[in-house]
Amino acid sequence: LKLSGEQINIDAESNASQAFLNEDGDFTKISLGLDLVNDTRDNIFLPRKGHKVSAGFEFAGLGGDVDDTIFNASAAKFFQLPYDGILSFSGKYSRSSNGDHLFTRHFLGGANNLRGFDYRDVGMRDPVSNEVLGGTEAYYGTAEVTFPVVEKIRLAAFYDIGEVVGGPGTVGGGLSSDYGIGARLFVLGSAPVRLDYAIPQKADIFNDGGGRFNFTIGAQF
Repeated sequence: LKLSGEQINIDAESNASQAFLNEDGDFTKISLGLDLVNDTRDNIFLPRKGHKVSAGFEFAGLGGDVDDTIFNASAAKFFQLPYDGILSFSGKYSRSSNGDHLFTRHFLGGANNLRGFDYRDVGMRDPVSNEVLGGTEAYYGTAEVTFPVVEKIRLAAFYDIGEVVGGPGTVGGGLSSDYGIGARLFVLGSAPVRLDYAIPQKADIFNDGGGRFNFTIGAQF
């Protein structure tokens, strides 16, 4: 359970789309959040079995300039395979009741969901500038398998799929997916260094089919 207050400033560039220019200014967001989590994983950084399931609400409307209710639900399941292989399935669903602001809408793309796409570059777009405006709903799912090759190094193969819907954008969108390979390097203590190369399998007309590298440090908790 959490009570939070945020002061948000948006400084839109003069050549941005009207949707961004309309957001130019300062906003105060005061919200009450509630999350329920069930976590049976045997390890935070390299789980071989167990699951993590969470669901929660954020009620933004206790004062200030933002009135929205945001719901998030996520799940991950891990299976241990022969030769220390690990198979995992994970996904997340997010929804905003209003999505009146950029910072209460949802985006996909990047190292933590659709790895074959640029960061926050999946979703409906402004018809003039082609800028991604985010949506009132987003969901994605991932299947991944990893195997050790030498001590502290694991190879990975994965498939991601997801979609952003709703919001003010009127062009683009639709279901997006990618597949790829990667490496997990446990060279900085327990937290892994993740290197992934993903290729879009299904994309809208604004995202090309070229592959993308992603580099991150740490685990997806």
